[in-house]
Amino acid sequence: MNLIIFDQQDIRDGTISLTGRSALHVTEILQKTIGDRVRCGMVDGPLGDAVITAIDSATVTLTDFTAAETPERSRVSMLLAAPRPKVMQRLWRQLASAGVDEVVITNANKVERFYFDAHTYRTEGYRQACLEGLMQAVDTRMPKVSFQLRLKPYIEQDLEAAFPRHRRILVHPGSFPRLRHVLTDTDRTSPVLLALGPEGGWTNYEVDLFTRHGFAPATLGPRIYRSDEAALIAVYLAHEATAADAE
Repeated sequence: MNLIIFDQQDIRDGTISLTGRSALHVTEILQKTIGDRVRCGMVDGPLGDAVITAIDSATVTLTDFTAAETPERSRVSMLLAAPRPKVMQRLWRQLASAGVDEVVITNANKVERFYFDAHTYRTEGYRQACLEGLMQAVDTRMPKVSFQLRLKPYIEQDLEAAFPRHRRILVHPGSFPRLRHVLTDTDRTSPVLLALGPEGGWTNYEVDLFTRHGFAPATLGPRIYRSDEAALIAVYLAHEATAADAE
């Protein structure tokens, strides 16, 4: 962990109480003690540092939190066909670390319905993994997460309200332009929504559905990647394009 993260509910009367993995990390990994300052940040709030004022068997107490800047939200969001639960379990941390503003997990023709019953698709299953990703990346912006079990109604009825300004890009194997070219050829002043399919890709029907609703098809090249690998490559390319636009 490069950053200790706490929630608003962990603060009372100016005192921050760390428990669980965060407390253990401070005492056992960082080997901090009373009087030391640690780098920390509040979920969806500012970064800063604070002083350790007490340590017991379960809790590390911090005071004198000195807040600095609050990280900006990412300009990259993702509509992701649900991967296998074991894949998704590690992908939560990676997406948070890579900087994704919003993650919409959706059903698809090649997605098994029982995936959504797995622990990793519940709040208690993905929140800690996302926190660990933020700690690694020194960020406080928790990805917004939602689940859509019916792809077609979501695309046709809800997508426009959810992502009214986003450039919509469908990442899919095939004879399409490279993703990096699509990202730089479209309106680079707008945020990006990347739609990535399951293992095996979207079906022809799903590709048609996306393209009819404003998604520009793009490919990562001739290689075939696992869904988690493709997701991270796409996010990195999108960040590079939006960062270049900001310079």
